[in-house]
Amino acid sequence: ALVQSFERVRNAGLMLAAAGAAISGALMAVAKAGGDYAERINEAAKRTGLAVDQMALLRSALSDLEVPADSLDMLLNRLVMSMNRARAGAKMGDELDNAAAAFARLGISVTDATGQLRSIADVFTETLIKLAQLPNDSERAAMAMLIFGRSAYQLLPALRAGRDEIIKTLQAHQAAGVAIRSE
Repeated sequence: ALVQSFERVRNAGLMLAAAGAAISGALMAVAKAGGDYAERINEAAKRTGLAVDQMALLRSALSDLEVPADSLDMLLNRLVMSMNRARAGAKMGDELDNAAAAFARLGISVTDATGQLRSIADVFTETLIKLAQLPNDSERAAMAMLIFGRSAYQLLPALRAGRDEIIKTLQAHQAAGVAIRSE
């Protein structure tokens, strides 16, 4: 009987060791995935000129609004090009630029009081909210295309969710501290 008891304890110990190894492997995989995600956020922030914490916040919130996280880079790059074109058009008095017309129609200024481009994150968020407020789906899509080009279709799920849902989601992610701090 004593031998059987020791055998059961040994078998239980072996099972616990196997479970521990499996848990350890899973934790390593989670840590690696987290590191990979952080690296992707960091690289995307460098490409777009956005702060890492802003990029993390936008990716996370937009993902909840069913916008593919990987599309954010292209959307932000297109936004920056449109902002630059709108600023250049304003300096030359050219109202014919489509992006400038779209920003004007939405009531968005891409420059601050000194003529410098405003924060990409601020303009992106304001543009998203103002596009979502447009009552007509066709006009919303057309304005989004003028600013974001063909990648605008990636924003459609968020725009359909509406202004209030976009604001609520952004605020929830910000309150939750969704960001990766670079140190």
